[in-house]
Parts: sequence; structure tokens; C-alpha cells
Amino acid sequence: MAQDKIDLMSDRVFDLFTDVPVGPPGPFTWDFLGVRSAIDFNANWAGLEGARKPKPKGNWEWIPMLWAAATAQGQMVMMECGAGWGPWIVRGHAAARQRGLDPVHIIGVEAEEHHFGYMLRHFADNGIGPADSTAVKGIVAAETGVALFPVATDPGRQWGLSSIGRAGPDRAAILADLRAEPVPDRPGHYRLPNSRAGRPIEYLMLEAWSLTDLMADHALIDFIHFDIQGAEGEVIAHGIDALNRKVRCIAVGTHSSAIEAQLRALMPDTGWRIMHDAAQKPRPNGILGDGTQVWLNERFL
Repeated sequence: MAQDKIDLMSDRVFDLFTDVPVGPPGPFTWDFLGVRSAIDFNANWAGLEGARKPKPKGNWEWIPMLWAAATAQGQMVMMECGAGWGPWIVRGHAAARQRGLDPVHIIGVEAEEHHFGYMLRHFADNGIGPADSTAVKGIVAAETGVALFPVATDPGRQWGLSSIGRAGPDRAAILADLRAEPVPDRPGHYRLPNSRAGRPIEYLMLEAWSLTDLMADHALIDFIHFDIQGAEGEVIAHGIDALNRKVRCIAVGTHSSAIEAQLRALMPDTGWRIMHDAAQKPRPNGILGDGTQVWLNERFL
């Protein structure tokens, strides 16, 4: 049985899911599960209204999400850390429903205020209500507390924002460490001294959550997708005990070779099996793309 599960972590898993007809017309793109995504979420989607995307076989963000839905027992919980508009958990919800799982609960954690609003819209656009979802506005961090996070001025283009400095319970110490100064007439907004070109202009002090605290209300989580812009190594290392106890599968967007090496050293020693490991590499536009690692918790195989 364990080997059957392991073998299913491949393109084979797509064959267990059927194409869903495109829904009513509107300013959305559609995927094969019937999930619709508003085209204003991403500036690069202009002109794609009504576009239908085929099954993305070979995509190692899709494969573990579908695997989790295909192998879940009766019910399912999925979490997305650095969720943006929540694409992976909403797709996971659709996949779970297609497999007849009930109940299904999705948890999205997103810090940027505009993107958090996108996530709430994405849930509603796909018929996911409060009973099936938890939306957490905050930062995924090694330690629960607070941290500074940028305010997007062009949210449809500014993906990949990350918190700055450390997270922790002492708000005054965090501000002092960064020499952050309040923005006049904008309560809760801060600027940093000597901002470099390209650095966000304003920051908000937001709640930060450790993995242990984010997972506290759930005995089992089938899948977690991480895209937390360089914090993944620290966050996973600090939360490894909770991950070991509660989580079946994770997919990690990696943002440095050092983080990739850190996870390769940490995860096997704590009972996880690597299923996919692709390092960062340049995209055609010259920008360095995320790496991807997919891990299975051998305790649940």
C-alpha cells in the first residue's frame, strides 16, 4: 500500500481527475478542475478572459496537491503559506470534492493586504464559504508575534513580497532594530531609513504565526504549499516537530541554494522522503525562478 501511494506521486495522479466544463462567461481564466481565477489578480493575465488551461501534467506544484486529494481518507485539510490569492488550496478544494471527500477545509495565510482581499474573492468566486475555509491575514514566521511587511503599490504586479527583519513578540524592539519610523497621517504604516531603490516604500506591522500555532486546531493536514520568499528554511526548521506529527505532504518553493541544501539535510533525518527536487534556475527573462521541493512524511505512508 505504501508503495502504491509513492508511485502515485507522478503524472499518473492526473488520470484520477476529470475535466470540468467551463462555467459562465466572465473576467476569469479556468483550469481543468473548474476553478476560475479573476484576471485582475495578475497584470500578466490581461487579455486572457475566458481562457481554459489544459491539464498541466509534469507540474510539480499540481502533482502533490492532487496526490493529497487522491490519497486522503474521507476528509481533507490543506494549507497554503504565502497564499497570494490562494490558487493551490482552492484547486485542492475542487480536487477533494471531485474525489467525494467530506468535510474539506482549506487554510490560506497571506500578509499583503490587497492579496489577502484577492484570496477572499477567490474563495467566494469558487463557492467556498466560511465553513470550509480559514483566511489568516499575517506572516508565516519561525516565531509567533509581529513583523513588518510591505504594502504593495501595484498589487497585480508585486508578487514575491517578503517580511523584513525578524518576527517576535516585542513590537518596540523590532521597530528599533530596523530604525523604522511612523508615516505621518498613516496610522500603522512605517518607513525605513535610507531605503534602497526597488525596496517597498511603506510597511505595516502585522501578526506573525509559527507553523505550530497555525496548525494547532488540526490533528492532520494532508498538504501544505509554501511560497514564503526566503523564510521557508527557518520556518520549516522551527516547525519540524509539528510537521512530523501532523502533515502528510509538503511542496516548498525555494528561494536560495542555501535553503535548498538546508532542507535536503533536515528533512530525511526527520522522517521525510524527497519526491521532487528542482533547484532555482533563470527564467527566459533572466529573473531567477523558484526551486521546488516535494516531501512525503513517511509516518503516513
